[in-house]
Order: sequence, then C-alpha cells, then structure tokens
Amino acid sequence: LVASGTGCVWTCSSAGSVRQIGQDGARSAIEAKAPGAKSAHSTAINAAIVTNVDTLWTGARNVRVWTAGGEWRQSLQTHAGKVLSMAVAGDCVWVGFSDGRLRLFEQDSAVCLVQLQDDGQHSPITCFASTPHAMWTGTADGHVCCFGLETRRQLLEAPVFAKSGVSALAPTHKSVWVGGEKGAIVALPRPDEISNGAS
Repeated sequence: LVASGTGCVWTCSSAGSVRQIGQDGARSAIEAKAPGAKSAHSTAINAAIVTNVDTLWTGARNVRVWTAGGEWRQSLQTHAGKVLSMAVAGDCVWVGFSDGRLRLFEQDSAVCLVQLQDDGQHSPITCFASTPHAMWTGTADGHVCCFGLETRRQLLEAPVFAKSGVSALAPTHKSVWVGGEKGAIVALPRPDEISNGAS
C-alpha cells in the first residue's frame, strides 16, 4: 500500500497490477496500465512510492512512473536486477536492486543522476530509511550502509546481522533501528558526523 497526496491509497500486486482505493475504502475505477498491456507490470511489483511531486513510481523488473491519476508517464530501463526497494529524499528517488545496485533518479524528470554500487557485486538492497542528512540502506546479507544526501557518498557500512538480512529500518532522534528477517532488533547510533552528512 502506498498513500497518495489526495488521500487515496495505491495497491500493488504480485500479478503486476496497480489499483487505486478511494478515501472511502472502495476500489476506484483507476488502474495503472502500461501502454498496450493489461496491467502495470508483467511480473510482481516489489516496491512502490509516491514522490513529493505526487507521481507514483512502481518497481518490478524495471521502474515505471505514473501520474497522480494513474496514467503511464514513462518506463525506465535500469540494466540492473529486480527492483526491491524505493525511497524519496529531497528531490531524488532512491532505488535498490536485487544485484546490490543503487540508483538515484531526479523525481521530476526521472533522469538517473547517480549510480552507486554499480559493479553488481553487492548484496540485494532490501529497505531504505532517511534522516535529515542521510539515506540508510539495509541489505540481504545483514549490512546497513549510510549515504550522505548532499554528497551521495557512502559514509558508513556496518555488518549488523551475521546470518540474516535486514528487513526494516526505522530512524529516531539518536538511533537507526534495524529489524532483521529472523526477528532480531538492533539500534545503531546516529553519530553527529553521520547525521549531518559530513565525512
């Protein structure tokens, strides 16, 4: 489920469909469909977000961008693995892939601004969390990384879980809480140099 700026909710399915649920809880007639297709994607949708400019982004094998009304705007060929996670911070959409690649797109134009971890040799990026000056990523091999929002450089990499992946990240004022696939929870401190994006 992804909330829109209008109070509606977008639902995404493992069959690739994207539908809007109205404020009253009833399914609306709005369904996102790719040009010439019966649904938004032909495979399971693993991630979806609504941006600050009220566009819907969905990720499966590729990334698709939709208007607030569910009209197809564009498809982004990323030449990476399956999309597993997405987040918005500032004017960027952060997209994490199954091959560990990390891409940053400008949310208005959908132009790729930066390709991080572009060698395809990293663990899948399973989740994101943003703090005022940093984006945190969790990976399938139990690591947490922190990137400066302005510098877009990696500021920290911490192995958190030895035998399970990271399934969720939740920042608080002084910590970033890390949830593991097997139910473990750990709090990582947010030192000032990480919180403000300095190296």
